[in-house]
Amino acid sequence: MASGIQGKERKNVGILIVDQEAYRIQSLARGLKTMGYQVFKAGTLPGAVEFMRHSNVSIHFIITDCSTRILHHPEMIKAIREEVPDIHLVMMVDYAKWHVEAPPSWSWPTHFIEKPFKVEDLVQLIEALHVRI
Repeated sequence: MASGIQGKERKNVGILIVDQEAYRIQSLARGLKTMGYQVFKAGTLPGAVEFMRHSNVSIHFIITDCSTRILHHPEMIKAIREEVPDIHLVMMVDYAKWHVEAPPSWSWPTHFIEKPFKVEDLVQLIEALHVRI
């Protein structure tokens, strides 16, 4: 299906949250699960790569904090993309501190959501994207 994600389809959407801040992971996971999504967690990018390589679940979105770890180590995101070529990356960013754009070398769908945000804002972004599930 190539239309936006709606209602009952949410249960078929896998989301991997990658962040070192346990409270942020728990809060986002709880909110997204309440909205009906399948949610998985990893504390680091290497942990996310391992999860993608060894799990039997379909992941459609990775949600992570925008940081120099990601911007300066695109090989980690590339490794994830090798596992799931059409995955979407959603980066949480604080535009008040610094303006961020995806590096030109990135050829995969990258989306930004400005902090602070509500889970409903994230769900609206996810549902607005045209993802095959």
